[in-house]
Amino acid sequence: MAGGLAQATREEDNNKSAGMSATGHKLLVEPSVFNMSTLLMPSLSFLTRLRDIVPPNSDVIVSTLTSFLDDFLVNVFEPQLEETLVDSCTMAYSRTNAFHEDPDWQSHAARPIFRSTFELFTLLQTVCRMLMTLPPKPSFAELLLVQIRANYDRVNDVFRNIAAKAQLDAASPKLRKKAVALAENGDLMTAVKQIIEASDSVQAQDMSACNSLIMFVNRNATSATEDFFEPKTIRQLILIYSSCLWLVNQLKTLKRVDDKAAAANTTTLAVYQAQQWSDVSDQQQPYLSLTSETANGFDNFLMAYSDLASLILRSLYIEYRLQALSGVARLFTCLYQLDQAHTTPDAVVLSIVEAMSAFNTDLRNRLPKTEYHIIVHNLDTLLDIALIEFGHHIKAMDQFGSEKLILNILVLQQGLKEMDESASLSRSMAYWQMYGQHPAAILEGYHAGLMSRHEATVLINLSYDLNDLTDDAMKMEVKEALHELSIATPVEQQHGQY
Repeated sequence: MAGGLAQATREEDNNKSAGMSATGHKLLVEPSVFNMSTLLMPSLSFLTRLRDIVPPNSDVIVSTLTSFLDDFLVNVFEPQLEETLVDSCTMAYSRTNAFHEDPDWQSHAARPIFRSTFELFTLLQTVCRMLMTLPPKPSFAELLLVQIRANYDRVNDVFRNIAAKAQLDAASPKLRKKAVALAENGDLMTAVKQIIEASDSVQAQDMSACNSLIMFVNRNATSATEDFFEPKTIRQLILIYSSCLWLVNQLKTLKRVDDKAAAANTTTLAVYQAQQWSDVSDQQQPYLSLTSETANGFDNFLMAYSDLASLILRSLYIEYRLQALSGVARLFTCLYQLDQAHTTPDAVVLSIVEAMSAFNTDLRNRLPKTEYHIIVHNLDTLLDIALIEFGHHIKAMDQFGSEKLILNILVLQQGLKEMDESASLSRSMAYWQMYGQHPAAILEGYHAGLMSRHEATVLINLSYDLNDLTDDAMKMEVKEALHELSIATPVEQQHGQY
């Protein structure tokens, strides 16, 4: 007996591995809720033919021939659809590489996206194509909206984990990286948002963002570096951005508002029997029938994805500039009282060029051209201003030191030109070339609007140390120049400001 059972079990296993049913028949279609579009129409065709051949004088009530199918749809199919959809989505999210770059992204996207993003949309498409064969019903759409929201929550969690600063105390409230914090709230967020959303360059917002970033780095020069994203994290941020936008664009193709679906708002046999089933071609574009109410929910989810993508783009815009400005700030901690000529640039400027070049390459290779140009646009203008504004950090300078700083600026300008041929640091170059000139010449530059009152004061103080001056006439001219700058009228104080 035991041997017979074992043999039967082996035969059953062999049948399963060969795609056979328990009765020995070969399975042409896998018994899955996702194959309803394949299984339903042959069943309906069979029932229709059966109804047509029923004799008029038969005791069979023709209208009851499909009741068992209706019963299956209500009591078996709908519960299984929800369960299978949840299980399939959970499986897509739970893989260790779910939120890694899809190795086959080039076959369905212009930029790298998450593996789970493509799998989710493929699953939604499959369900929509199957639902197209059934009478429209709001509960079907709600099942898919739940999964779209669940995916958003997971993607948002990935972003928030990336954006969080490392903390020793896990119980402490999570702090965000500076670029993300600045991109979420405040005047800088407003200015950057306007820059990104504008079709053309917005000079007022550009300058507002420049001033805010320079002011921030001026006040946080020592701590800002702790908040920077690593290169691999930058690439992951871009991956989230691309995945969100790709999914939004794909989901839009599924949207179809059909208020007829509102009529089937209850799960009863009568409702199902009153509806019409459809025959759907494999070539037909899949869609999801939505009522006005569920369409609003659908649009809200698309907006949530778009908002997250916009936040990431603003964060990248700010991060790119914060890293560059922090490097320039470090440049002004170097020694510029040298007592002898130096013909090589400081290592700091070389590291700035290397880091910004790598950052720029990731942006250029992974972002669409429009977003890439928005982020890198006017970086040279920002650094040109900073190379003057940060001058007050220099404690002492001599002629050799000023020449060394000009060399550093030349090297930085060349590095920027390799990323953007039109990049120029000419204003900061001209400013530092005025080091050591007569106080009257520096004052003339101020009155001509070439520099601000603060910038002229810094330049005179670096050029002339009153404690070391032995020429009384020169000392008096320096004092008079500094005094004139200190009592400048409000109009005069606007010279050179950006």
